[in-house]
Amino acid sequence: MIQLSTNAFSQSHLFGIKLGANLFNYRSKEFSTTPGMGIDGGIVFTIRTSEKLMLISEFSFSQNNATFLKAYNFFHDEVDYKVKARGLQWCGLLDYYLSNPYLSIQPGFFARYNNAIPFGDIVYFNPNPNSSHQISSDELIDQISGFDYGPLFGISAGTKKVRLNIRYLLGIRNYFKYIDNYNWGYKLTGSTIHFSITYYFGTNHRLSQ
Repeated sequence: MIQLSTNAFSQSHLFGIKLGANLFNYRSKEFSTTPGMGIDGGIVFTIRTSEKLMLISEFSFSQNNATFLKAYNFFHDEVDYKVKARGLQWCGLLDYYLSNPYLSIQPGFFARYNNAIPFGDIVYFNPNPNSSHQISSDELIDQISGFDYGPLFGISAGTKKVRLNIRYLLGIRNYFKYIDNYNWGYKLTGSTIHFSITYYFGTNHRLSQ
């Protein structure tokens, strides 16, 4: 994420824009997945509350891609199935400086709306080895679309002008609240590692010593 911030209101109110990258994956006992990369970009609004503490609010367009393994096509061949989810994301963070201006920690919360997009032909999953019930990729896409939310934690380091950031977003929503005809339930949640670089225009009061 690259944030370009200016003192729009005063030295304690900052606007900016951001660009970055997400490494996203699903967590599940029933489905096997591998992570995928996506972009993240939007606007940033920051309020300074003290010499050590800032409040950050971000609104962004976010891509969260991953690949589901061990799917089966019409010919019963084992294939991989890529899922690309795109949507809007809000992050609220406390930016607390341990060493001004070089190092800060960023606990917070996020909320995201995903719109999952199917790619390729319909495939099928049999995540329950004790059941013959199959789940189609269309069913999976319908379940993945919707809201996700959860806590996040980040670290930011650098100079007054350039910041290097890394964050971990832990989704707690179960994407796949599904009970099959064998009374078998499924759980599918998501997590994101977010990398960013921040560049500030002008004198950032937050980072002044």
